[in-house]
Amino acid sequence: MKTVAFKLVFRSWWRNKTFSIISIVSLAIGIACTNLLAVFTIHEYGIENGNPNKERIWVLSQDWPMKTGEKTIYAGAEIPVMLKEKYSEVENYLRIKGESVKYISIDNVKHAPVRLASADPSLSEFFPYKVLYGDLKEALTQPDKLALTERTARKLFGKTNPVGK
Repeated sequence: MKTVAFKLVFRSWWRNKTFSIISIVSLAIGIACTNLLAVFTIHEYGIENGNPNKERIWVLSQDWPMKTGEKTIYAGAEIPVMLKEKYSEVENYLRIKGESVKYISIDNVKHAPVRLASADPSLSEFFPYKVLYGDLKEALTQPDKLALTERTARKLFGKTNPVGK
């Protein structure tokens, strides 16, 4: 009985080749997209697994004044300081601000836009970054210093040591 059903299916596919090709290609694309979505979801849920402090980190959110019922993660600069003073449960705080610049000029060569982030010196207490060159604490506490990701440093400086340039 099953062999007859399979013969009918294969004969139908053979007669309607265009429909069969469209069906098989769309099935393959659907399976590939489902796998990509599953891999992305697994990666996003496990992104903090390497952080030993993940159970002690919280994000401050508040009501967005522009729309009722929505939250925002923006808070004034004085709020984390006030929360640390008022509540003994708050051990430390970290403020991060992101900015974009049109270009960065190194040795009179303009490089494409780079996303910059400024952070408090407590960044290394929250996230255990590995530093290849220099000192992260120094970059976070002293003016006119910055820390680069390995990828950005390679893009801007090649394989040379970027410290002091």
